[in-house]
Amino acid sequence: MATMHLTANSRPGESRQGQSNGLLVRLIVVGLGTLFLLVAYGPLLALMVMTLQRLLDGESAWWRLLLPEARRMSLLLRSLAYAVSVSGTVTILGLLIASLLWGLRARPWARGRWLVLVFAPIPPYIHALAWRIAFRQLALRAFDASLTGSWWVQSMALLPLAVALALIGLETVSREAIAAACVQRRPARVLARVVLPLALPVITVGAVLLFILTLLDYTVPSLYGVSVYPLEVFVEFSATNEPVRAFLYALPLLALAGASVLLCRPGLRQVLQRGAAPVRPDAILARLPVWLRMLQGGAVAVMALQITVPLAVLLTSVRPWQTALYVTAAARGEIGHSVAIAAAAAGLALLPAYGAARWLAGAKPARDLCWLAVVLPLAIPPPLIGIGLIAILNRDLPVDLYSTIWMPILASLARFAPLATMIIAARLVRLDRALLEAARILERRRLVAFWRVDLPLIAPAVFAAAATVFVLSLGEVGATLLVVPAGQTTLAIKVYNYLHYGASEAVAALSLVGVLLCLMVGLLAASLLARREGAR
Repeated sequence: MATMHLTANSRPGESRQGQSNGLLVRLIVVGLGTLFLLVAYGPLLALMVMTLQRLLDGESAWWRLLLPEARRMSLLLRSLAYAVSVSGTVTILGLLIASLLWGLRARPWARGRWLVLVFAPIPPYIHALAWRIAFRQLALRAFDASLTGSWWVQSMALLPLAVALALIGLETVSREAIAAACVQRRPARVLARVVLPLALPVITVGAVLLFILTLLDYTVPSLYGVSVYPLEVFVEFSATNEPVRAFLYALPLLALAGASVLLCRPGLRQVLQRGAAPVRPDAILARLPVWLRMLQGGAVAVMALQITVPLAVLLTSVRPWQTALYVTAAARGEIGHSVAIAAAAAGLALLPAYGAARWLAGAKPARDLCWLAVVLPLAIPPPLIGIGLIAILNRDLPVDLYSTIWMPILASLARFAPLATMIIAARLVRLDRALLEAARILERRRLVAFWRVDLPLIAPAVFAAAATVFVLSLGEVGATLLVVPAGQTTLAIKVYNYLHYGASEAVAALSLVGVLLCLMVGLLAASLLARREGAR
């Protein structure tokens, strides 16, 4: 009886301690989520406030900038058509390759499906250099310095990502539905009537993401002498040094990219609600038609070109090797700055990304609204992020961040923290809630339970998020070009600037260094995904 009395008396204290720990965890999550909103939306909000102030101060002539004149409208339509053609091309190719990889269930092939991501981190401007050399060697003038060449290079740069996104969409399809359909229908009809309709929402998310990445990128078109709308925003700010004019110039582009994000809602909801089902042998679509196998083989051949051409061209262009080693040693400062910026951005992005991911995983009534808040920053043009950071920090502040390496770090955080959030959130919603509840019962201290149970469960997603931010920050140019301090330039900017003067052995050597850095991180991340695939 005494023991029962003591236990009963201890419950209120334990309950109060649990409530206190729970309140502390909620406050931490709210704080980190708020930090994410400041990081992702801060530059854009600063520009919006500045623009509103200037317009209310009587500068009515700037209202006319809201409506693009004939030249800007032509550039906007060209950028739209260019982005649609690139995203459509790589989505179709990616779906063909992914459908082939999706059917590989025999080891070790099944475990190696995600190795396609190894080549995804290679920056587009490196592909531009390699293919420019290849086009000139093959005398393909139609592809050199033209919109066609830019379309091909951008498609090749995004193809590995398109394959991965399509594979994710196919993995969300219920294996039970496929197995049931295969009993009564041929594999080709099951693929057309069951698999593709069920995977379409997630595939749409991938296509929209590829569309936005192409629409907002000006690096490849600028290297091929093609004017696009994002480049117009960059040029306008460089010529006038007026953040408000650049923001008004970018509004049509921002509205177009933001509207396309709304198409992602059904697919994002499907990713959150459904995980990959257990593999069943009777759910594998075998004996597909010959014409479909031929299309898959053609897409794989294009993928082989995407992999071999950049590596072969760069390796053959870097001669003699003594010159390459000398150039690499001379650029050790830029390489060090690039790695430092990418590592800092990858580490700092995890805290706000985890806080926002907890919001997404726990906000059931307003989950769609939370997802839009996380995804919409991806629609902000990179030049606007750099211009917004300049508007915020280029003033008399107690701490001078404007002339330091923190500027490109903050630019990478603003650009890529939403991607880290999506990766972590996708893992959080798939956690076994029974394990988490058991941990909270056995360990009243929530922070200790998080460290011992929650963190090991989400560790693969945390690493994937960090690796994603790291490799993307290594190749970031659009925003970093505006904010990088003098004397602390990055390898990506140095190569991008050199490319405007033509390809050379020095540029090829520096590009090869960038490729090797990206491949090392990409190979590690893809190997972990393959290991998890084999363990399932």
